Amino acid sequence: MVVSAQTPDVAGCHARGRQPVERGARLAPLPRNGDGGAGPHSAATRRGGWTKVVPVAETDLVELVDEHGTAGGRTTVAEAHAAPGRLHRAFSVLVTRPDGALLLQRRAHAKVRFGGLWTNSCCGHPAPGSDLLTSATTRVRDELGVDLVDAHEVGTFVYRAPDAGSGHVEWEHDHVVVGRVEGELAPDPDEVVETAWVTPAQARALVDAGEVTPWFADVLRVAAAAS
Repeated sequence: MVVSAQTPDVAGCHARGRQPVERGARLAPLPRNGDGGAGPHSAATRRGGWTKVVPVAETDLVELVDEHGTAGGRTTVAEAHAAPGRLHRAFSVLVTRPDGALLLQRRAHAKVRFGGLWTNSCCGHPAPGSDLLTSATTRVRDELGVDLVDAHEVGTFVYRAPDAGSGHVEWEHDHVVVGRVEGELAPDPDEVVETAWVTPAQARALVDAGEVTPWFADVLRVAAAAS
């Protein structure tokens, strides 16, 4: 299934200098339960002992696929996202807690595509021919500073979404990975503005507010269908 998504009002959010969720779906912190940290917090103040790893570069390679997810070549991140876009493999991680809470992140404003918006816990592109879960685990560690455990794939979807801010296009065959994390969250401030543990209802309200990444609603849908 191909999902066409409208581009969120990224420029408006930045200009107003506020958290996007304040329009109607403000994220409130959930009680800490010792599984991966507390509610919203600043990435810059929560780094702890985390050691920075070089982020994914636009020159890194991604795997081109068809609508069924069959590999058919490779190209760079930049080329895959240049308009009109090329369909490529990606993953979206959704971290959960035993109490049902979901870990969300707000993407750094400096991100090339869809910066400043709330989304699922972590996203990335597996290198061509690499193991999906290993790639997801590595990306979570690099971006959030914690270990992903009990990770498993729960489904896939395809979406295509232009980003008005950059002129780039996201066109991805996205594998949804669900798991837990161990350790204290220490997000990379170059990647993440803040994180929040939310209830599924809060996550859906955030989608309804319209200030999320274009793939986030499908990540929630696929994860919910598998639970």
